[in-house]
Amino acid sequence: MRTKLIIAIILLCSFLFGANDPKLVGIYVRSMSGDAFPEEDFNFNVYIDGRPGEVLTETSSGCGYKELSSTLGLCYVNLASFDTAWAEDDILMWEAFDDAVSQGTVNQTIESSDGVSQYDTNYWGGAFLPVTLSSFTAVYQGGTPVLQWVTQSEIDNAGWNIFRSNTENMAESMQVNGELITGAGTTTETQSYTFADEVEIEPEHTYYYMLENVDFSGSSEQYGPISIQIPAEEQGGSPEVPIVYGLHNNYPNPFNPDTKICFVPDQVGKVNLYIFNIKGQKIKTIFTGNIAETQIGELQSFIWDGTNDLGKNVSSGIYFYQYESPSNSQTKKMLLVK
Repeated sequence: MRTKLIIAIILLCSFLFGANDPKLVGIYVRSMSGDAFPEEDFNFNVYIDGRPGEVLTETSSGCGYKELSSTLGLCYVNLASFDTAWAEDDILMWEAFDDAVSQGTVNQTIESSDGVSQYDTNYWGGAFLPVTLSSFTAVYQGGTPVLQWVTQSEIDNAGWNIFRSNTENMAESMQVNGELITGAGTTTETQSYTFADEVEIEPEHTYYYMLENVDFSGSSEQYGPISIQIPAEEQGGSPEVPIVYGLHNNYPNPFNPDTKICFVPDQVGKVNLYIFNIKGQKIKTIFTGNIAETQIGELQSFIWDGTNDLGKNVSSGIYFYQYESPSNSQTKKMLLVK
């Protein structure tokens, strides 16, 4: 039996295709069972409701299919490829085929006059989860609860909020992150996040945490709760917990006027920490130096105040911070808002 596919509507960002064409819209296609499906056996038709005689396919001009992973694909069409005019509120009718067998249809409303379609989590057969969360854990490290979560894929994810409660009833919870923790947008790559809860805690007390992701339309989804037991002060420190080596997420993010950037070295040797602008130009050296044996596994923290190497304030926008060590190089994104 052929593997069934599921189809989800989503706004296509121009970076997926290396072009800035606002008329591009499309749908995700995912294997329902998790098995791979062959690209050569997958096809689609799309037409405007009421005009079934004019059909675009994966071979039409400006249209196509993009394999994102062995189990996830992306179908896209350029509305300008239709021979006749289209308008806001027109409905696109998508039909997907796997090895010439129809896998169902899905409707997509053109939400604006420039052709950009609003993100929608409806699809053939159910609801498409905007985030695939593979783990959400809490550990007590250095006198502070540290939350760690990993996603396998994200769709339209603007960011994360963290809520803490003294009981399992999360209706009584409080938000402990000052600013939205930036998400990865749309990606099929594994993403790792770390957040240290610096709000005051009490020893010998259990706290409950809930994770909330927020998409660019403002919709949200919650995960958890999970719990963590704070040890008594006389126990002499924290229990042994896994160490997250390498570059951590900056906090807060977005930020104004400054943000904290941390990393945990895993070996001795020279380490560099740089800031780059959106053009890839290095604008600030945060740290460059040798890591000693005593610093391995210890959190190294630095503050970037939004200035360049000349001491001048930089403008609002997206910046990248890069960590270079003898064993690896990592880069993360942050947003300065003024």
